[in-house]
Amino acid sequence: MDSSIVAQANALLSRLALQCSTSQGFGSISTSIYDTAWVSMVPDPRVESAWLFPESFEYLLATQLTDGGWPSYATTLDGILNTAAALLSLRRHLRSASPAHPDWVSRSSIAEKALCAMLDDWDVLANDQVGFELLVFQHIKMLRDDGADIRFANMGTLAALYDEKIAKIPPFSVHKAPSTLLHSLEALIGHIDFDQVGQWRESNGSMMGSPSSTAAYLIHASTWDNEAEDYLRRVLSQGSGNGNGSVPSAWPTTVFEVTWVVATFAAVGISVDVPESTAIRNFVQGLLASPNGTVGFSPSALPDADDTAMAIATLQYLGKAPDLGPFIDTFEADSHFRTYNAERNPSISANCNALICLLSRDDRCNYVPKIVKAIRFICNQVIAGNHQSEFYWMKLMSQAFSLLFIDGNELLHQQLLEHAPELRSDIIQVSLHVLLSILQRQRPDGSWEGVCEVTAYATLSLKSLSSLPWTSQMRCSQLALSMEHGKSFLLARRDQWCHGDYLWTEKVTYGCGILSEAYCLSAAAISPISEKDSQLSYQWAHLPAGVAQKVKGARKLIQRTPLFQGTSPYLLDIAELQACYSIETLERGKHQVFPRTGLGEDKYLAFIPLTWTACSVLQRHKPLSISTLRTMMSLSMLNYQVDEYMETIVADNTSLELDSVRLLVDGLFEGEDGHRPKNRDISDGDDDTHMADEDSVSLRKVENGIATTLRRYVAWVLQNPSVVASAAGNQNKLRYELRAFLLAHITQGEDNRRIASWKQHRSCDGERRSPSTDIDSGYSDDGAVDSSHAATAAAMPGRSFYNWVRTTSADHTSCPFSLVFFVCLVVAGHAGGAGGNDVFAAPRTAYVLEDLCRHLASLCRMYNDYGSVARDRAEGNMNSVDFPEFRLSSSPSSLDRAKQELMWIAEYERRGLDGAVAELEKMAAALGGGSDGRTVVEALAVFRDVTDLYGQIYVIRDIATRVR
Repeated sequence: MDSSIVAQANALLSRLALQCSTSQGFGSISTSIYDTAWVSMVPDPRVESAWLFPESFEYLLATQLTDGGWPSYATTLDGILNTAAALLSLRRHLRSASPAHPDWVSRSSIAEKALCAMLDDWDVLANDQVGFELLVFQHIKMLRDDGADIRFANMGTLAALYDEKIAKIPPFSVHKAPSTLLHSLEALIGHIDFDQVGQWRESNGSMMGSPSSTAAYLIHASTWDNEAEDYLRRVLSQGSGNGNGSVPSAWPTTVFEVTWVVATFAAVGISVDVPESTAIRNFVQGLLASPNGTVGFSPSALPDADDTAMAIATLQYLGKAPDLGPFIDTFEADSHFRTYNAERNPSISANCNALICLLSRDDRCNYVPKIVKAIRFICNQVIAGNHQSEFYWMKLMSQAFSLLFIDGNELLHQQLLEHAPELRSDIIQVSLHVLLSILQRQRPDGSWEGVCEVTAYATLSLKSLSSLPWTSQMRCSQLALSMEHGKSFLLARRDQWCHGDYLWTEKVTYGCGILSEAYCLSAAAISPISEKDSQLSYQWAHLPAGVAQKVKGARKLIQRTPLFQGTSPYLLDIAELQACYSIETLERGKHQVFPRTGLGEDKYLAFIPLTWTACSVLQRHKPLSISTLRTMMSLSMLNYQVDEYMETIVADNTSLELDSVRLLVDGLFEGEDGHRPKNRDISDGDDDTHMADEDSVSLRKVENGIATTLRRYVAWVLQNPSVVASAAGNQNKLRYELRAFLLAHITQGEDNRRIASWKQHRSCDGERRSPSTDIDSGYSDDGAVDSSHAATAAAMPGRSFYNWVRTTSADHTSCPFSLVFFVCLVVAGHAGGAGGNDVFAAPRTAYVLEDLCRHLASLCRMYNDYGSVARDRAEGNMNSVDFPEFRLSSSPSSLDRAKQELMWIAEYERRGLDGAVAELEKMAAALGGGSDGRTVVEALAVFRDVTDLYGQIYVIRDIATRVR
């Protein structure tokens, strides 16, 4: 380990140990304009019309931007809250000034305009910062009450969110017991009695360590609180503003900073010298010795799971093993660990910290049910995509998973697999998903997001992930190279390590210089990745016999396609592993909808997972969620199966009237609720006793079986939770396209029957039938070519290839309805299940999206037909080259010439597809309003590549099941 890194780490630990030895609080998180504005509004109780902290108001004036607003640190909401609170302070100072200060009047006017502009650009529903709906609404209300003209388009949406939130907070709930609401009392002005919350003030004089909440308490309580005033004076002098008038969003943050630094160093083997370890151990041990055995971010703060877990992990590293009972009793819930007792949303990072705490103990096998609970919650959150794409929780999760596989954990593995065997596959897939996300988003300069602290998170994650059994079996050269590039970026910018970027979330985002320095030091201290074999890999990562070989064979095939020319092998390594562990899930569900009796091997099952995982690794943005990938894999499998089913059970049953099946399909879509198919049995209203003969009874049973099977399929598609949560317009479009897909199968079945009938008739009249052997040799028999063209012309007189390939054929590919289904998953998932945007509402967007889809479906069908002529001729299926247009004027015509023409037309469709994609990228915002639209366009690139890939595969090899 570099001696200069060790020296800098020791110096940081010495500073923290010294602060632990004093009785005064400390904290280094960045200052907040929002909190400073509230401090500036505290009146001086001793002097009429005077302010207690004029230096804070001076700071506001000095930091106002030229456009009238105040800085947005990391989010639009930061700027809104900073500007709203600062404007409120400015107006209150104006109201008390006599005479009015001309400069302040001008400042207030342009601040109003700036705030309204921010609010107009704000996507209200896209926020997840805690309490934003209360804070923003409250500030707008106070500004309006003060005469400010604040208007914006989504005020109604915000008001509805506020009403919903405030209705869940009866005043007595704040009065009767301490809660996290004490940290944001300014959001409850007019809703609570501030005199009744004074009893919950902390011993240091603050309201849960919040300067803004403490200021609001001082302003609105009827009795002055000297200790609260003293707290604010200490924040101003000892906080990160260092007396310049500004304050941080929380202070002190003693426990938070000390335990996070020590635990971070411990994870990479940076030791703590004896004097420092003694001071820090005594400090943390004294906190956990309190009656409740839990801690918050400061000694007197409300306890939380994150800080308690970190405090326990710190003591364990320093040689003590505190009792876990209080931690578990306080924060364990039914399905996860709570951050606070009354948390709004479960936290993935809090559960990662809880897991690290549990796995760091020597007696970890005593906590297997707790460990399982935390792992299951983390995996479920990552699989569903219910999280922000933050590198911080990825670092924590990777660290926790690496702790699972340290030497001597074989007994723990055995117990975990006994309790929850499904976690084996989930842990592997989740870790690979995170690994891919990190590798794909590294910049050419070696950084992640160009930020030292974020780069440290990602580099530490790679180090942890490299130690996992399944990852260590892959090529580790790219992981090592990526990690070393990250370290190089950090070492070249060592002077920036102490600059904390706005990465942490409070009311407004904040940075912490001490933590940034600790993470950068830890990342710089890690040793290089070395190739090694893991003794645990077989036990944990074992695959059923033959699975790995099948997927590897599929990989060799897709690497021959144009789409994957030049793709980095390490990316395909990840995709291959993801696909291997997805096949188990597909195998379990492959008979849930369609029976597969009497059919050949389902070769496509080895290809389906890899097509999705491989196309996902081609993208340079955030990967699709594991849930979306799994659902689309299942849909792809079902679409293969419905094709088999409609050919064998429906079209091949010549005694079955296809018109009756068409009526049956129509009946499946008669539901009136927008997504549930009507449960109509085709035999409703009939009585089998009226059947004319035994054949009719048998046929009716077949029809009923078809109705039951297709009803299951339609329900699987339309009742998917993300579909149900999607906008009504998306659902209606999906119903329309799914119906068209099933009807296209019936139409193609009728066409195939007519072709077969025509050929049989011509054969009976003495025409020579084309032997299937001629097909395999490439249409060498001119009579065979003439026969197929003539049969198609007879089956569909006057219909052009263009008309067929854009309608029946395109619908038959499943691409149109599958694309709408995919959009429902992506949009509803990105909106957190809140309905999402109706992507087919705007005429331009809807037209371009459907044009893209038709080009893609037609291209896929032509590629498919190019590679499956032999199978189609053997099975009597219509193929593109059977259309009369492909009977070339030159004689003799050949299959090779026909296929060349088909490929030219396919590439013509590709040019149309590329144009539609380019146009859709220009109008991304119309697909979801800002970032949502970009997410849809990026996700559609994966769908496009998967569909295109299947066509390219068929050009090389036909992978469909022979059904006849």
